[in-house]
Amino acid sequence: MDPLSGKPIWKTEDLIEIAMEEPELELLRLVDGKRSLYDVCTRGPFSPAENARIIYAYHVLHLIRRRVAERPGVVKLRLRSEPAGSG
Repeated sequence: MDPLSGKPIWKTEDLIEIAMEEPELELLRLVDGKRSLYDVCTRGPFSPAENARIIYAYHVLHLIRRRVAERPGVVKLRLRSEPAGSG
């Protein structure tokens, strides 16, 4: 993370090079700020439980962050680099 802006300082290509395999990158691409956590976990390339574990790892690594949804009880996710007002 860039300490001043709080934005990621890596590119998608860097993620692939360091350790991310295609299915994991596919799961990350599902995170768009519009899909719910349930949608991402059920549409991902792995089992829903495994997708949830990987999504949690992305959150811990600050690749994604939780967005407060308009509807109570719905969790939406977005890439860390997206501005707060987008999506």
